[in-house]
Amino acid sequence: MFEPKEPYLVPVTKKHLPPKIGNKAANLGCLMQKGYLVPKTYALSWDAYLDLDTGNEAVLQAISAEIRQMLDLEAYYAVRSSADVEDSPDYSFAGQFTSVLNVQGIDRILQAVRTVWKASETECIRTYQKQSKHEMGDVRMAVIIQRMIDPVISGVAFSVNPISTLDEIVVEAVSGSG
Repeated sequence: MFEPKEPYLVPVTKKHLPPKIGNKAANLGCLMQKGYLVPKTYALSWDAYLDLDTGNEAVLQAISAEIRQMLDLEAYYAVRSSADVEDSPDYSFAGQFTSVLNVQGIDRILQAVRTVWKASETECIRTYQKQSKHEMGDVRMAVIIQRMIDPVISGVAFSVNPISTLDEIVVEAVSGSG
């Protein structure tokens, strides 16, 4: 049976997180370490996508085995992007990638992971990259698998105004899961 060099699925509670889990997952880990309440969170490293992209279908079996071992498959999850270009000091990519909410069971989790991976290859992302005037190359996509909660309010906070580029905090929020 195929075994990856390192586990693909990483609990975001670890003190030293590898860069290959993406910026969003690393930022969630930082919030946890500072004592903020964050739902139970795992990150599927971008190595999983890169290894699968080589045509090795056994990678899916390895991912599935890790998910079965670590997650409660009766619970609901949010499956979210955590790309290398996302939530960086220069670019947020807020709302550019896909999130799949209320996912339950191994088959649906794997399907949601593939949906998030595909979102990194869309024309929308290429357009965002071109408009940023910064050549980023291929996007490396890690995936967050996070215990679903029933939110009262959800939103995005920007440390720089995305419209005026002024140094001011802007929060966009909506009722529910957004």
